[in-house]
Amino acid sequence: MKQVGARAGFEPVFVPVRNGEDAERALREGTVDFVPGIGITEKRAQEFAFSAYIETVPVSLFVRSSEHRIHTLDDATEQYFIAHPEESYVLSAGRTRDVYAAAFPEMERLYRAAQAKITDPQSARRLEMLGTNLTVLHWNLRQMKLLAEPEKSSFYLADADFFSLVLASRKSLALAPTAGGARPASLRKNLSVSPGAIAGAEQAQPFLLRGDQHILLKPISADPIRVTFSSVTSRGKLLTYSVYDPEGGEVAVGLVSAGATMELPGSKSAYYHLQISAGSATFSMAVDGACWAVDQSAGEQGLHFLGKVPPLYFEAVSYTHLTLPTIYPV
Repeated sequence: MKQVGARAGFEPVFVPVRNGEDAERALREGTVDFVPGIGITEKRAQEFAFSAYIETVPVSLFVRSSEHRIHTLDDATEQYFIAHPEESYVLSAGRTRDVYAAAFPEMERLYRAAQAKITDPQSARRLEMLGTNLTVLHWNLRQMKLLAEPEKSSFYLADADFFSLVLASRKSLALAPTAGGARPASLRKNLSVSPGAIAGAEQAQPFLLRGDQHILLKPISADPIRVTFSSVTSRGKLLTYSVYDPEGGEVAVGLVSAGATMELPGSKSAYYHLQISAGSATFSMAVDGACWAVDQSAGEQGLHFLGKVPPLYFEAVSYTHLTLPTIYPV
């Protein structure tokens, strides 16, 4: 402070105080002109003028292990790793249950308490981003059946509303982009798509599609194409679809749910890529107004024949390897 005073052309007079509260009181009462090294908070900024800061320093709090008023997920995670030496970097179901699900009610309470107190618009926007993350965490914990009464949480959203939130946050800093949000590799291919016909083909028996799928839709007229989903078994996965034109332009996105129907213009595109993100889920789909084919390169989970043996047709190239795994009884 003496160097600051020398550069500014004044001789500082130091006034000793007992603590930070006394320093603020002295500044408020005018017995001192400024307080060096005081933290900038939203409440203080409403009352005092701050100079431009020249450095920032981290602040750490050390508390007894028996103190529960101040704790973090890092503490709980560390304790879990100590108790479970076999735990790896990949988030396990046990750690999800014992750390995140166990702490979620307290995280929700603290978030709502902060939301009620905050007044600065910029800080409110940052807090809202945290709320989006907590909503996603709540949905995932609910899918894993780790919350006793998920509907009672203020973060509860039905699947359709949750998908709308995720869709609206795709380009937001609130949610980090994932590999699932990347453009599918299948869009890099130039395809020649035409309807096929197999003489004497039997009617296909009921079957389910399992896992991620890349499906090609070839319009057969100018009438709209309608894709209807049914028999959806999600297994904790939010099933979504994305539709692209031959050039890779996004045409539509939506939620795969039982009874949901997607409609596409029939004459606007030579064909469409229908990308379905399904994890290990199974579902059925019916297509009107288009021929369609499944590209096996999207995943290895393939088809589920529901215990029946339907006719199965596929294109044989110079080398074709067909695997038909099953479980007993056969």
